[in-house]
Amino acid sequence: MIAFRTWSRLLFLVQFTCQAQEKIFPVSNPNVFIHNNAIFLAGLRQNANTCVFKLYRLDPKWERTDSIEVNLGVVKTDQFLPISFDSLHKVFNFSVQRKDIKNKTTVLRFTPDLKLICHAPHVDIARVNSLTNFQQDRYISGNELYAIRQAKDTSGQAQFYLSAFHLKDISKPFEYDFKWQFAFDRQFIKTAHIFYADKQQVMVFVDVKDGSRKGQWLLRINAQNGFLIRGTRLNTKTEKAVYYFSEYFRDSLTKDILVLGQRKEEQAVASAGNGQNRADAFVIKLDSMGNIMGRTIAPLRFTEAKAAKADLKPVLKTYALSLQVANRLPSSELIVDANVYEVQSDKWLYADSYRFILTPIGDDYTFDRQQEIIRPEIGLFFRNRDPLNTNGTITADSINGNTGLYYSKRDRNFLMAFKTQETIKTYILQKTDAKKQIQEWQRFLFNGKSLSSTKLAESNSLARVQLVAGDTYVITVTEKPDVNSVLLKQSVW
Repeated sequence: MIAFRTWSRLLFLVQFTCQAQEKIFPVSNPNVFIHNNAIFLAGLRQNANTCVFKLYRLDPKWERTDSIEVNLGVVKTDQFLPISFDSLHKVFNFSVQRKDIKNKTTVLRFTPDLKLICHAPHVDIARVNSLTNFQQDRYISGNELYAIRQAKDTSGQAQFYLSAFHLKDISKPFEYDFKWQFAFDRQFIKTAHIFYADKQQVMVFVDVKDGSRKGQWLLRINAQNGFLIRGTRLNTKTEKAVYYFSEYFRDSLTKDILVLGQRKEEQAVASAGNGQNRADAFVIKLDSMGNIMGRTIAPLRFTEAKAAKADLKPVLKTYALSLQVANRLPSSELIVDANVYEVQSDKWLYADSYRFILTPIGDDYTFDRQQEIIRPEIGLFFRNRDPLNTNGTITADSINGNTGLYYSKRDRNFLMAFKTQETIKTYILQKTDAKKQIQEWQRFLFNGKSLSSTKLAESNSLARVQLVAGDTYVITVTEKPDVNSVLLKQSVW
């Protein structure tokens, strides 16, 4: 089971229309998440000698619209570890583990309308989503799970495999039946990433580093039998460039696919950067059969604010992009958020975020602007002299190599929320001091001229806090262990 660390990151997009307010709930070990604009609070409650698991559904005014509880037996609430949660297979999955029982946990599973469908005590930890724990790359579609694994033969040659599994029974701890396996070419595969699947096909981005098929490919694989339907090379045969996949958008009506990412010249890749204070974004449009219909390359240029203001010659740096499609407008324009990083060897340092509007012109797209100012105060929020500090940083060894940096979405660990309104940009950033066991959240606001920051919350050994960022409000969740309760509070951001 994927554990959402209660005190780490949660980004939920939900709109609140009520005034700032607070409310206390009689639970401990809280875990808050949002589904379909409803707030859910999970926690433990002491009833005499027994402990019960409570799950509330709340409206934005903290009014309870539904709830359910499950008896966990004769035990104290303080004998449990933080509750783990995921929403695999479109149900709510919780792992409730006692501190004194290291290898067992209780699995609870509910439908979104709070119907209990699984209560399995004393489940081996190794069995709880064992497939998803050990796969490098996975994708879930309905009751199907697709996973990519990498194995090495006796000669040390790496081999990538795409495997398909079917969920046996939603009412039991997750167990899967093997369906089929697709073996990628034995040589030269650098990375493979599943980005889409439905009942007909599985789509995989593949980076081939050498050989006759050198380049970046999109493979369409039959979801029923694992046979290759078609492979489409993103770069042309004569093009000396590398296409790093970051995001996709699929038109539900036409079935066309848009692939977004960053394009680099091979020479820049070999020298670990271009030092040109720019990053080239690409948008490639493919039809439902995999034919490339349009190709857009947009050079995005970045200048640090100090150099821009003083009209100084900028220090040349290498930048990388992580793109995310935020919305599609009725006019067919795409709203795309770009998180920009300064590249230093095999790690990325978060620099700033921007929102672009992509307008379709035939099968191509235009960006509404291609020049931006980077404000160093954003990155400096994360920096200190500790060599072990990883705040605001993504490293290649933490994911699937350098290629994986572009699609990992690991920035959600520290960039909790970002929005723009005309010339105003607002960020909610998170950082952790592991030595002091302190977690801090700050809001940064750029009004078009200057940048200001406000501390929103802090979690430490004396006050454990969780923060949930919505479109217009921030929810802070503060534990009150002396009274076995939790305080939920809203404030505008």
